[in-house]
Amino acid sequence: MKRSSWWAGAAAILAAQGCSTGTATDTGNAGPDVTGRWTMFVWEDPVTVDIKETTGGVIGGGGCCGLSPQDFPCCGALRGQVADRRASFGFSFDLSGVPYDYSTNVFVSADGQRMTGSFSLAGRRVAWRRLGATDDYLPAAEGGVAQALYALQAARYQLAVSTESAPLPGADFNDQLLYQLDGFSGVGYITGDLGAFWAGEMAWNADEQLLTVGPVPATDPSLPVMLALRFDASATGLTSVDATMASGLLYRFKVAGATPTAP
Repeated sequence: MKRSSWWAGAAAILAAQGCSTGTATDTGNAGPDVTGRWTMFVWEDPVTVDIKETTGGVIGGGGCCGLSPQDFPCCGALRGQVADRRASFGFSFDLSGVPYDYSTNVFVSADGQRMTGSFSLAGRRVAWRRLGATDDYLPAAEGGVAQALYALQAARYQLAVSTESAPLPGADFNDQLLYQLDGFSGVGYITGDLGAFWAGEMAWNADEQLLTVGPVPATDPSLPVMLALRFDASATGLTSVDATMASGLLYRFKVAGATPTAP
């Protein structure tokens, strides 16, 4: 596969972050430190947790369906576990007499800054980002990033792996399947089969009509760490997506379909 100048730049960034550009391997990290405040995106509530301890791999602390107990009366004791690069945790609460259980199963990045996985009430991939001690929430999308996400929000895209120029570089994706991608403005994020990414992990290049996502710390080995989303000349429609894995393998996707969403 011919590697573009964009890929060369992506590879250099990945190498600088300590990501291999050869074959991905799991070194079996003994366990990143996940203590601290986290918030989850790709869900209607700004779910937050404060992980106080991970003694012996056991997670303790508290979680809320909002930003704090003062804002939302839907909090509970956090329980879970972390081992190697995997973690699971959750909390329960009653709201107006209705019981709720919020739980997540995630891959943790080696630097302990990002988590990606599933959430008990969501049918799509979610991601967790750290919050500072005084942060209210993740900053909202701005400028060109916000405009690109607004354009993505207008349709649900189905992507197909392109094999027009070369065979697939690896087995991470199947050219017989379609992969979904959705974008949302507001706070701003992308979600779907290629992973979940927050607006603060993106940059917009107006000259190239290109939205670059990442690179982000590697979590789930089946997900890309960097995306390049190309739009048409009016920046109103997605035309292609390049996905770079932590291994450095590059996959190019073409738009196979787009279903307009309700305004």
